[in-house]
Amino acid sequence: MYKIGRKRGCRFILAFFFFSILFFGATTIFGAEFLDSERGYEEGYKFGLSVGKFEGEKDSNKERASNWEGAYEKERKYLEEDYDLHNYTMAYRRSFYRGFEVGFEEAYIKAYKKQVGGEKKPDETLGEEHGLLLGSLFGTAAGIRDFFKEKSNQWERDLLSKRQIENKYNLGDETRLYRETFIKNFTKAYEIGYLEGYQKAHFNSDYLPVKDAFSQGIGLGEQAGALWGNRHWQEKKIINWKIALELYEKEIPIMQRYHLGLETPEYQGQFINGFQIGFRDTYIVAFQNQRQVYGTENMNYYWINQKEEEIQLDETIVHFVKGHPVDEIQTIAKLLVPANAFWGKFYLAIAKDIDDLHMYYAPHRRISDSIYIGAPSGGETIQNKKSLHLSFPWYGEDRAGIYEWINHQWRYIYSVMEEDQITAEISLGNDLEGRYMVMVDEDYKEIFDIYGNWAQKELYTFLRRGYIQGNQEGKYEPERAMTRGEFLLLLSKIQQWPLYIQTGYSRSFLDQDTFGEYAAAIQYAGLQGYTVGYQDGTFKPHQEITYQEVEWILRKAFGQLTFQWETIEEELKYTKYIRSKSKLGKNQSIPKGEVIFALYYLEEKNKN
Repeated sequence: MYKIGRKRGCRFILAFFFFSILFFGATTIFGAEFLDSERGYEEGYKFGLSVGKFEGEKDSNKERASNWEGAYEKERKYLEEDYDLHNYTMAYRRSFYRGFEVGFEEAYIKAYKKQVGGEKKPDETLGEEHGLLLGSLFGTAAGIRDFFKEKSNQWERDLLSKRQIENKYNLGDETRLYRETFIKNFTKAYEIGYLEGYQKAHFNSDYLPVKDAFSQGIGLGEQAGALWGNRHWQEKKIINWKIALELYEKEIPIMQRYHLGLETPEYQGQFINGFQIGFRDTYIVAFQNQRQVYGTENMNYYWINQKEEEIQLDETIVHFVKGHPVDEIQTIAKLLVPANAFWGKFYLAIAKDIDDLHMYYAPHRRISDSIYIGAPSGGETIQNKKSLHLSFPWYGEDRAGIYEWINHQWRYIYSVMEEDQITAEISLGNDLEGRYMVMVDEDYKEIFDIYGNWAQKELYTFLRRGYIQGNQEGKYEPERAMTRGEFLLLLSKIQQWPLYIQTGYSRSFLDQDTFGEYAAAIQYAGLQGYTVGYQDGTFKPHQEITYQEVEWILRKAFGQLTFQWETIEEELKYTKYIRSKSKLGKNQSIPKGEVIFALYYLEEKNKN
């Protein structure tokens, strides 16, 4: 009697190989695909290891001399048939033979040495072990092979006869007990292995194409859901994953987007089920997470005292790169608070405006968020005494400008564009708060003779606010004297008078047929008591207006009965280094530039 080896060790090696075939490469080994030489060597090597180990153990326990070459030559003549090599390319077959030989030699020598001097088992036990192992090996292989050749499930089809089994495994040299036990268990294991191999191959053919459909659907659904959750939050849509999924489907149908038409109907159904679940879950998480981010990033309060303070407002932008969210921190506004800009100490808030209602009233194309800047109302203890400097990112829009929400509308603030930012000077009014946004006005027409003028800032601001416009030549002529009609029309735009045409005037003017575009403004000013005509019964809208007339009208229009033009004279002197022509007398005609400056000054001073 002799011993072949430990039963569990052999079974582990062969079982590992069988399941590798079933779950990772059945069609690769037993199908009719053409494989490259590298794969042929790898698979031949694995088979060689299994068979070489078996032959090495057998020769050692039989107390034969170690002879792997002889054992290999006996096995080699069955390789073509046992492993169905005729269905593969010549390159694959050559590599399979080479790999089988290397694996066989390696395993044979190792197994032979290991068994020398070991305890021997009875022939009946060894015959059972060997028969079960080899029968299972080749039965499983035959079952898988028959399935992929589209043959029926008949395990006896290629089963070797008793004589063939004896010849193939050289059983004539063994004892009768070993031989009979081997053949009996080989046949039994072959049947079990064949049926298992065939049925598992059949099962995997149906299962493998759909087994990952659900999880793959979930994975891709999670990517899309995260995108749409972030998108709906940014667009301030009410949370609704079903609507988001419908919109996503409208962009590109899921069947088309993921080429599901290439898969089976079973795969399609499982994929779509998983996709919807993944989409729903991550949509909700992404949407609600953005609220946390938004709330955190908007919690900005800076302690203001007498020192200069530079404040930066950032936000987290979420990009999606190859399906995965990538965060980027972007600066959306900067605020410079000069030293001694305020009287009082307090927390100054700066945040993205939480009131989206203001956004809906934007008269032009928005290119920034609305920014809220505010201080707690504290009576006279806090006052803004110096201008603050507010900046937004700027990306080359020449007609961009910073706008302020005031008197229930957005109003342009003089803005300077430098490098990559647009900046404006702002001041918080009596209510100590303000809202600001960058917009692009595509409609205004340039006035070319205001640039370089001493009142360029005020002139350009009034142009952007829609108060003034150029003539047919694109000029405004700021040094020319302003007429009475021009002044009233300008004032009506600034104060937004409710102009309308009536059937008659409170007072008739002999020259009313000459009023033209000034008619409604003259009528309203007359009704309000802002102005009167001349003793000869005319108004003379085309006559140049004087400093004195402007002073009288502004007192009434702005409700400042103590207003003196001298206030404007001082501002011109110390801010523009200009000497007003009123120094020559208030009966002098007033240039358009000085009128614009005066009205700008009063509008800013009285904006709250």
